[in-house]
Amino acid sequence: MEQWFFLNMRTTMDSSFKLQNGNEVVHITMTFGLLNTLCVLVGEIEPASLMVMDHNLRKEVLIEVLSERDENGEITKPFNVFALKATPQNVADLISWAQDHVLDFFMKESQRAVNKLLKAKGAVDELKSSLAGSESSPSETLSASSLTPSPQISENSTGDTPSTTLE
Repeated sequence: MEQWFFLNMRTTMDSSFKLQNGNEVVHITMTFGLLNTLCVLVGEIEPASLMVMDHNLRKEVLIEVLSERDENGEITKPFNVFALKATPQNVADLISWAQDHVLDFFMKESQRAVNKLLKAKGAVDELKSSLAGSESSPSETLSASSLTPSPQISENSTGDTPSTTLE
């Protein structure tokens, strides 16, 4: 059986990030809700790999990560990217941190899907070999034609017009 392996990006991922924004330190926690929002934003693994490089995506990531939210996760105060007083390097580190979480999620879920497919393939292969190995006699085998009634044409009692019946 063919095996697929994905390497984990990191053995441990920091669940929080501290952003120095001017004189203020902003603490960001990667919750499932935020991770899910970022995954929806990028859609799939390829755009996720461009989070730091794509200027539109970079801006959207910053807005999602730094906006104030209510208890339902809805943005109550959108973050203004132009008000950001952090250094470009610190902002790049923040986006890279978010990117690491998104890529790690996609990689782990891809590996999980591959493992499930391999397990299912193994079960199907076992089923095929057990079916191929069992011989059944013709009397034990049902066919579609044996289950479908065939029309029989017979003359009616007067002999005029044939009628069709199913047997």
